[in-house]
Amino acid sequence: YVYNGFDFDELYDLRTDPHEMHNVADDPAYADVKRDLVRQMWAFAAAQEDIIFNPYGTVGLAPWGPADALGRSAERSEEDKD
Repeated sequence: YVYNGFDFDELYDLRTDPHEMHNVADDPAYADVKRDLVRQMWAFAAAQEDIIFNPYGTVGLAPWGPADALGRSAERSEEDKD
């Protein structure tokens, strides 16, 4: 899985497509696989205190982001809005 924040994400089924010719990132049949990989990615980034966890909203544009991986609401709290 390749996360491209402002471009198309990439996901390939290496068993059926070893040359990575058919991107299945938006294929509904792979939604559970993508969701699992995205959660793993954000959980790893959080564990490493990755710089992507900052006060800017760019990561909020992803359909599944760090809040999802950590089991938090993507909504900002009232104190964060100040």
